[in-house]
Amino acid sequence: MKSIKSAIRLGHLAGIPLFLHWSFLLVPAYVLISGYLMGRPAFGVAADMTLVTVIFGCVVLHELGHALAARRYGIATRDIILMPIGGVARLERIPRKPAQELVVALAGPAVNLVIATALLAIAVPVIGMDGLWTPQSLTANLVGKTIAINVVMIVFNMLPAFPMDGGRVLRALLAMRLPYVRATRIAAVLGQMTALLIGVVGAVVFNNFMLMFIALFVWAGARQELAQVEMEASLQQLTVRDALITGFDAVPAQARVDWTLQFAMSANRTEIPVVNSGHFLGIARTEALATAIRNDFPEAPAGEFAEPAPVHLQLHEPLNNVVLAFQQTTFKMLPVVDDDGLLLGFVTLESILAAGQFRSLVRPASPVVVRQRPDELRDHLTRMQPG
Repeated sequence: MKSIKSAIRLGHLAGIPLFLHWSFLLVPAYVLISGYLMGRPAFGVAADMTLVTVIFGCVVLHELGHALAARRYGIATRDIILMPIGGVARLERIPRKPAQELVVALAGPAVNLVIATALLAIAVPVIGMDGLWTPQSLTANLVGKTIAINVVMIVFNMLPAFPMDGGRVLRALLAMRLPYVRATRIAAVLGQMTALLIGVVGAVVFNNFMLMFIALFVWAGARQELAQVEMEASLQQLTVRDALITGFDAVPAQARVDWTLQFAMSANRTEIPVVNSGHFLGIARTEALATAIRNDFPEAPAGEFAEPAPVHLQLHEPLNNVVLAFQQTTFKMLPVVDDDGLLLGFVTLESILAAGQFRSLVRPASPVVVRQRPDELRDHLTRMQPG
């Protein structure tokens, strides 16, 4: 699984890794510092910290609702990340059936609705609605604020804009009658209009920086979602063969580390494939090679520092699946091998994008993999030699 360097791992919830983004720590830090500067008593600061913890729990349960709904349709969740403006349940993929996407999108707000309803059902018979509006105890105050927070989460998440749940609900409803890409395009435009409205209200009416930040976040989310869907649509019917990079250089496993690093630098590469008799061995990163040299191992074989790739692609695999594979690795290239493990080439995100844009213009008549430059092309090339 791809590591998250900017987040703190908290553990697992229902088998899903749970991370806390470092920026979330700014929230309790703000509570503590502001409480100190305002001279609030210790029990008041403790109450504020308790409320932050409750918000934390509500966000976790919201994202868990999305994750469990997606699991129902066989879609795994890579992790849940908590940030100051909310949480993100990173699904392996978004359901392409509108009814399934509708269920997954509504599952999060449904959790908040259940929390708010349950607290109301418990609190009203005990202290009444007046007790929630004008609480006479810290407990009543906490319950009232928890209900309000969940209501706000429902309203905010149901805004008809990506990446909020409301944007996905809107897209799912539109996709029941329209092609998926067109439904996404309409939902993205409406989302950007919503972002523009939030930004204007935040700047002109309330002069609120947070609302303006949310507007930018929503605008960017709409663009990103549309770009993702359009890219996936362009890759339909394309396979690894269509994005295969065959003009590549690999180093033998026995090559010296210092020579391999120099070769990588001259080729302006941060990753170099390592082979053993033509068979793919792994990928050597320039950082690992440099570390080996600093540790006085310049003559060590490069094969000792080649990291195995997470997957070995086959020519017939759909490109959309490869995009998902890249989302789970830090490698910039993934190897393509034949049935005997011989290295045929590589696929990168750049080659995938190029295939989606241009493959229909240059699709070869036969599915033969080009292993070397044709003679007529080689005759017109001049290899540049230094010195």
